[in-house]
Amino acid sequence: MFLKWDNKFSSCCVYRVQYLEQELLSIRSKEHEEMATLEKAIEQVEDNLKRTTVSRSLSCINML
Repeated sequence: MFLKWDNKFSSCCVYRVQYLEQELLSIRSKEHEEMATLEKAIEQVEDNLKRTTVSRSLSCINML
C-alpha cells in the first residue's frame, strides 16, 4: 500500500513540477514582451530628445 501511495505522490509531484515550469515559461514570456515594449519606448524618447535638441539648436542659430 505504501508503494502505491508513493507512486501517486510521485506522479503528483511530477505534475506539479511540470505546472510550475509552464508558469515560469509564461512569466518569462510576459517579461520578455514587457522588456521589448520598454526598449521601444526608451528608443522613442531618445529619438524625440535628439530631435528636440537639434530643433532648439537650430532655433538658437537662427536667432543669431
